[in-house]
Amino acid sequence: MINIYDTANKLASEFQETDQFATLKKAIAGVKENETSLALYREMEEFQKGILQKQQNGQEMTDDEKAKYQELDQKIQNDPHVKQVIMAEQGIYMLLDDIQKTIAKPITDLYEDISIHSGK
Repeated sequence: MINIYDTANKLASEFQETDQFATLKKAIAGVKENETSLALYREMEEFQKGILQKQQNGQEMTDDEKAKYQELDQKIQNDPHVKQVIMAEQGIYMLLDDIQKTIAKPITDLYEDISIHSGK
């Protein structure tokens, strides 16, 4: 019997050798080396956590929060280090999405004959 966790650990190891991972690692190092960028990244992270909590509780963003978001977004657009992290994250998430689709394909195939979208 195969130990799927061995395969997952190998995948995790190989994932760290991808260009996307290297790009993110370099971008994060750039943020760490710049105090202003690091403070901005942390501010953004804290703000996102608060908004996520509100959304999970069914609350809407206030006008003040919307203004704060726009202000924060502008700061991020003007900070090359934080902007690089965000762009690198997008590359990572695209790669992870592709991997997830590949892993889930056997499950998707199982449902193909009973799905309303299969045309059968």
